[in-house]
Amino acid sequence: MNAQPRQLPSLKHLFAFTTRKHYGPLTAGLVAALLSGALRTSLAILIGRIFAVIAEFGSGQLTGPDTLAQVSYWCVVLTLVGGAGWLVNFAFMFCWIVFSEIQARDIRQRLFGALLNKDMGWFDCQEDGIGSLLVRIQTQTRELQLASSVVLGSLSEETATSIANLVVAFYGSWKLTLVLLSTVPVSTIVLSLLTRKLKPSIQAQKQALSEASKYAISAITAIELVKVFNGVDDETRQYCQAIRRSMDKYLIQARASAYQLGYTRFWIDGIFVLGFYYGASLVDGGLSPGNVVTTFYAALAALQAIEAFVPMYTALARGMSAGQALHFIAHDFEDGRKVNRMIGRHCPQECRGDIEINDVSFAYPSNPSKVVLNRSSFFFEAGQLCFVVGRSGSGKSTLGNLLVKLYEPLSGNIMIDGHALKTLDPEWVRSNVTLIQQTSVLFNDTFSVNVAMGSRSPNMISRADIMAACETALLQSTIASLPSRLDTYVGSGGHNLSGGQKQRLALARAKLRDPPVLILDEITSGLDPVSRSLIMDAIRQWRQGKTTIIITHEVAQIRDNDFVYIMEDARVVGEGFRRDLRQQMGGIFAALVSSASSDDTMIYEDEPGIETSAVINFSRPRSHVSQDHHPLSKYFWPFDEGYLSGRASLAVGALAMPTQQFFNQQYWDDGAGSLSADELETRNSFLRTVASITRRVSTPLELGSRESPPTSPTWKAGLDRRMSIARLQELCDTVRDTRNGSAHKKWRKITNAHHAFTRNSEQHRSHKLEQDEQRRRTEAASLPAIYKTVWPLLSPSERVCLITGLFACVAVAGLVPAFSVVFANLLAVLYQGDNRMAAGQKWALYLLLIASVGAVSNFFSLYLMQLVGQSWINALRIQALNRILRQPKAWFDQPRHSASRINECLDRNAEEMRNIVGRFAPLLLVIIIMISSSVTWALAISWRLTLVTLSSAPLLIIATKGYNYVSRKWELRYNKAAEDTSAIMTEALINVRVVRALTLEQLFSKKYHRSTLNTIAIGVRKAFWTATLFACWQSMFWFMMALTFWYATVLAIDRGVTVQAILQVVNLLVIGLTTAANILHSVPGIAAAQATATQLLYYANLPSDSHESKGKDKLISPFPIRMEGLSFTYPSKDQPTLRNLALRFDAGTSTAIVGPSGCGKSTIASIILGLHVPDSPTERFSSEDHRQQLTFASIPAADIDILDLRSQIGFVPQTSYLFPASLAANIAYGLPEGSPLRILENLERAAKEAGIHDFIHSLAAGYDTVVGDGGQTLSGGQAQRVCIARALARRPNILILDEPTSALDLESAEAVRHTIETLMLSASTPSSTPSTGVSALTAQKELCIIMVTHNKEMMRIADRIVVIDEGCAIETGTYDDLVAIGGKFTELVNDGAWIGRNGKRVTGKGRAGTEQTPAADLTLRTPNDKYPASIRRDVYWGDDRGPSTGIMSPIASPFSSGPSRRKERRGDENV
Repeated sequence: MNAQPRQLPSLKHLFAFTTRKHYGPLTAGLVAALLSGALRTSLAILIGRIFAVIAEFGSGQLTGPDTLAQVSYWCVVLTLVGGAGWLVNFAFMFCWIVFSEIQARDIRQRLFGALLNKDMGWFDCQEDGIGSLLVRIQTQTRELQLASSVVLGSLSEETATSIANLVVAFYGSWKLTLVLLSTVPVSTIVLSLLTRKLKPSIQAQKQALSEASKYAISAITAIELVKVFNGVDDETRQYCQAIRRSMDKYLIQARASAYQLGYTRFWIDGIFVLGFYYGASLVDGGLSPGNVVTTFYAALAALQAIEAFVPMYTALARGMSAGQALHFIAHDFEDGRKVNRMIGRHCPQECRGDIEINDVSFAYPSNPSKVVLNRSSFFFEAGQLCFVVGRSGSGKSTLGNLLVKLYEPLSGNIMIDGHALKTLDPEWVRSNVTLIQQTSVLFNDTFSVNVAMGSRSPNMISRADIMAACETALLQSTIASLPSRLDTYVGSGGHNLSGGQKQRLALARAKLRDPPVLILDEITSGLDPVSRSLIMDAIRQWRQGKTTIIITHEVAQIRDNDFVYIMEDARVVGEGFRRDLRQQMGGIFAALVSSASSDDTMIYEDEPGIETSAVINFSRPRSHVSQDHHPLSKYFWPFDEGYLSGRASLAVGALAMPTQQFFNQQYWDDGAGSLSADELETRNSFLRTVASITRRVSTPLELGSRESPPTSPTWKAGLDRRMSIARLQELCDTVRDTRNGSAHKKWRKITNAHHAFTRNSEQHRSHKLEQDEQRRRTEAASLPAIYKTVWPLLSPSERVCLITGLFACVAVAGLVPAFSVVFANLLAVLYQGDNRMAAGQKWALYLLLIASVGAVSNFFSLYLMQLVGQSWINALRIQALNRILRQPKAWFDQPRHSASRINECLDRNAEEMRNIVGRFAPLLLVIIIMISSSVTWALAISWRLTLVTLSSAPLLIIATKGYNYVSRKWELRYNKAAEDTSAIMTEALINVRVVRALTLEQLFSKKYHRSTLNTIAIGVRKAFWTATLFACWQSMFWFMMALTFWYATVLAIDRGVTVQAILQVVNLLVIGLTTAANILHSVPGIAAAQATATQLLYYANLPSDSHESKGKDKLISPFPIRMEGLSFTYPSKDQPTLRNLALRFDAGTSTAIVGPSGCGKSTIASIILGLHVPDSPTERFSSEDHRQQLTFASIPAADIDILDLRSQIGFVPQTSYLFPASLAANIAYGLPEGSPLRILENLERAAKEAGIHDFIHSLAAGYDTVVGDGGQTLSGGQAQRVCIARALARRPNILILDEPTSALDLESAEAVRHTIETLMLSASTPSSTPSTGVSALTAQKELCIIMVTHNKEMMRIADRIVVIDEGCAIETGTYDDLVAIGGKFTELVNDGAWIGRNGKRVTGKGRAGTEQTPAADLTLRTPNDKYPASIRRDVYWGDDRGPSTGIMSPIASPFSSGPSRRKERRGDENV
């Protein structure tokens, strides 16, 4: 959409998506419009007939009874026509709404299909990003729908009315009609000149709104960064600037519409001055005054039809512009020309997996000058596993994108099984070549459906196959922790998963599909070492005999017999087997291996002579020898029974249990055999304890062979051993319970009951709050409530404009009855016997004065109120975004608060809502004043006639209220359905790479199709109810007019009221009510605006008193940071993520937080950053204890100014994100204006420290290069280094890094580690002399570094390592100390080391290393005599189950007398 169409939009673009199946409702709507126009024309005829009878009575030609009889006849006809009008008006409204709904459905479906088929380059080249594009598409769909609904129907109706009335006028007096129409050509030219800037300004406004949407989407998507870097005000400011630019463009449209309306008013009112003089001359010539009056009323009706449509012209122009833009998207237009792309259609019978790439070059369309693959060649042999390694940005991921046809190469050839890739069908390619990308995506559905999306037929996959895929990806523990197991909703608003868990889910998708060719792009970057080793073992086992390409910067998992391609600077610089490459001294791979060796001291190599008679740690990769001797089983886990017999237990992630227990069907399903939450926790605790004791207490099992069958003595011995351990645990529990006695049991029951009551109370309060919030969101706000928000949001100058505009509206309203009276007197002159010209001159001049004043008043009323309306919604938008960005992090996890839905409200809803002030408010004021003044004036002339006329007003009010209520109610329902439909489109297209890579187009198309059908079904029901009450409301005016004319005749006959008085009263009431009816014809648009206003007002009135705004204390230094008994539970989870955590972080220290994926490491960082708050206190904690869960410098976090605290923090997120701005702005993000840290020198220094400066310097625009949505695309590693530079540029006191090197190659990771070491050194040894380089801004500052990492080298440079398991710190110490004790940390970092006989650990390349004596019985050990002094463990026991990890405590006996809450520390310090 960044390429603007060359031609201006026209009326044909309203029908750009119209097909033959639309002709039915369209034809019916046109017929109904013609009949509606005929009805309005018949009104002019009937009124003319009635006036003719009254005129004959006034001239004495008819007697009283005859006059009453004839008027009664015509009043009956008027009533019958009004009754028939109910059917016509129902058909009119119903057909046009249904036509617009069918249009909208086809637009949505055709656009969705077209967008799914767009080239990836098209998405990359969107200037404002894909998110902003989708918001604009939804807005333009709505604009086209509105324009092709009542607006187009009104155009048809007004056109038919004008033509029909002109026919009547010609019949009455063709000469007078020609005189009245003589001004039409001149007026047409004038109106076209006044509106020549209208359509271009609409395009310009849309562009500005797209830019504003881009900023808002990026801010909401990256809400963590916005909050942590104090960027709320900056995001609001740049959004405000874009909104103000859109306002400037809209005011051009407002001025054009105001000029148009003002001139039309002057033209229509003034034309009757000319018409009067000529009409008087015609009467003098013998023409009947009744014919002249009929001609005047018919011409007035024809011209009023044109005037009534003028305010709708802007909506029509917007619809034409939207239709053109959507047409260009749907039909692949570029620069105004349609593009037909060549698509391969060849589908071979099978795919063996031979891939040959010859001299391929490629540059991304968003940056065509930067070649990312330069004449590169590869060959991947069928059935083999190959690795592609290289530095970040070397072109590795691009290779995968090309192989699945996401992009086409610039030159060179890609062959699959000898077939040119360009000739192959894209769907066939992606069905046989699957790319699992670096960034894992969760869709808004259940866990099982997300896994099933890996299958070629997601709806046909069995639950057993899903479970098998999950087993392969080691997702058992993850599923066990989910509230509803496989049926738990994940994705936006669902159960949150960690980065590692998401990657394993992506691997499960790959296992389910199991294609001939599988490309894995950094699939293990977010996994802990144990999981990484197990996953690689799984891949090697299950992918035997199939082509597998692993793109990575890790070389630790590459074996000697693996073939490797090395990439550097977009080229292949080396290839060969690893055993050959590592011997090439000075080569790139040798350097990578050297770095990896220092990172992984326990690399396993293929050594067939390795000793097998030992206890085997399950995480150890299997050798090729074992693979060669084992047939493949159906599932990878277990390989076969013999393989399982060699494993005492499986300890993966945060859960450990006997391996056989994994495959118990009841563990997966929630059927009759499912367990309650308490039973599950008890079961998991028991299983973890058994596994721990089996691993650490029992003597090793002597295995004769790993192929031992289940019936062998060895297997039975292992089983007996495990059973004895279970018996030991049972005995321990019995002794403990006996010693504790009934008092302990009673205490436990009370505690559990209290927890249940507290949880239920919190859920009840939460449910009540959600209900209140839902009611505020769904109940349409009343007009008075909406109007109350206008005045406070306006500036002084805008308030002056509002007052002036309201006065102009009063003038417009007052001119309507004045025109009626003057026009009636002018017509009365025609019935005088002589001297008509002289008698009518005064009234003609008055009419000319009214026309002039009316033109000026209409211009100022429309323009000033539109200006005020735009200012009002701009203020609401800005306030809403500001309030939204200040909501707590948990608020954004709800699906209804997604970025796409919020921005659709800020964009489309606000545009519709502007009409409430800019259009409807002045009309409402005009109606009130006009009707009030008309009724007052009529009462003064003839109070009897006026009261009788108004006797039916209550029925009219009831009809109007009912129409408004029904319209608003159905608009709310329809908007909800439309939002759900657009959410599906947004989800699919935001993640279009994953959708294409997994061939999910058909799945999302069916899902989207079902949603559009639901939307149109609601739209049709809306059309029926709206049309029913609309027809009732319209018919009421006919009945009122019939009553008015009949009683006016009675008064003229019985009461002697003059004909002139009757004409004046009838003109006042009939013209006044008719004008009001025409004005209120816009009620459907107002109902829609009122419905959408509810949503925007909800956002604008969000509470601003979250936990982030309550603290006031500002800290000079935040140290020490303490966590005491801290617990935290995510709202979407039943079980706590962190439990009884006790940690301490001091200045001048670096801490590495490690643990399995999903154990709560990143949550600790989020709590320090203030993104989440600890759980509320329970029975065991007082309110003050709760406040002490997290303190900075001994001050509770709740009392601290969070903005001031965050200004001292630098943060690198786990998933890198770049804002749509220049690289310099991204690095300087969040730094205050005027800060010395914003200077370019500091930004360059931070970039150098992050290892990204050279890359930025190589770009054409350098630091001014725009990235993010609509900007240049960076690789994952490059984006992560920019994020690191952003954190370093702040020169923080606290530096928090969440997996900072996961996407980096070893060289870049080493540079980052060096930077961190330098920062620590400069912070701990400040110099008295001026510093330069890195230490220039940090030498005098305290610095604490907290790293969440799986990287061993990052662990080694840390002063302290904290091991987290299931939300509790279970081990603490230095790297060497933790390795020495052989605990949980050793499991994490050994990557599958062998545990030999008698507890001896075999290290290095399969050869026995230094033997380490295993710890004694951990469950009975006294801590002080077995652990090094530097090893500290924090243990908070929530109950008698031991520490919160669920693993039996290594520092307390199960035979202790009560539930221990022991904390072991060094001195009095927390860990």
